[in-house]
Amino acid sequence: RGDRTYRALIVDGTNRVACTTPDCSGGPGEHVDWVLNADTEYYRPGLAVRIGTTDANGLFSFPLENAMVSDSSLIWTGFAVTDPAPVDWTSGVDCTDWTSEGAMVLGSYGASGDTSDHSIAAALAGCDITYANVICVSQD
Repeated sequence: RGDRTYRALIVDGTNRVACTTPDCSGGPGEHVDWVLNADTEYYRPGLAVRIGTTDANGLFSFPLENAMVSDSSLIWTGFAVTDPAPVDWTSGVDCTDWTSEGAMVLGSYGASGDTSDHSIAAALAGCDITYANVICVSQD
């Protein structure tokens, strides 16, 4: 939208990292090129529907107030899938640093229409899935 800058809510464990320990127990210094700001309210495009407010580490608590988008599409995220334990914002499987489109290479995805931790880490899928998207976060 307009002149805003956006970055993908996606991790690869090297170039973009949310947390290196569960829920960033070491603080925001664990971030590498992280896209969410600390203590910030985030909204869907148009500023009408609030998704939630991040904590001091720039992380959402679950459940979210509202889903990131209104549909139930799959979104690539790269977060560790730790079912049945709650997602802890650490990096997981990422289609070989998001460079592979192979069916036998895996990446983790979330369910964008969900408000639980499954919104960012629901399961793993082959990297050849063409209908998965990414969530973009405004940096302005």
